[in-house]
Amino acid sequence: GGGSGGGGGGAAAAAGKVKVKARSAEQYAGEIYSGSSGAMQTAARGGGKTGDFLSEHAMIEFRVAAVQGRSYQLEPLPRPTPKACPQLACTFKAVRRQVCETLQLLDRAELRGVVAALSKRGSSSRGGTTSHLLSLQGLAGRCPTVLWSLVREFDGDVEGGVEALRREVQDGAAVES
Repeated sequence: GGGSGGGGGGAAAAAGKVKVKARSAEQYAGEIYSGSSGAMQTAARGGGKTGDFLSEHAMIEFRVAAVQGRSYQLEPLPRPTPKACPQLACTFKAVRRQVCETLQLLDRAELRGVVAALSKRGSSSRGGTTSHLLSLQGLAGRCPTVLWSLVREFDGDVEGGVEALRREVQDGAAVES
């Protein structure tokens, strides 16, 4: 379940026009690690005007607030074509309106793949871990696809979900060796 919400007209109707490109766990891990599709880079590619940065920064805050307040609606969408990737419509409140993001829906195995790929890359910080990249705030800015898929898979508990996936990755590595 995903808390309350209400995207007048239905999220599926609003989301049906968006084309979602399938990407691999490794691609998402690279995005999270490098921040290449993060909010600030997206704003910079959009022309880099102050308003672009402010609106992207606001979206990060809206995502974080929605998850923390459990005030979102997640709706798996039917595949537009048989070969299309699974999709998820994520509706949450921005300033005065509901926002709907349509993203690739990652299952638990794919999420585990993202965590495994990140753990292989090593640290992107002086602290020696990738934990900050998989925090609620980090994912809200770097990779909404992984954020909302984690929210759905772990009933809103992003940090608990990341820890569960880390244990699964470690257990899998122990089994393989």
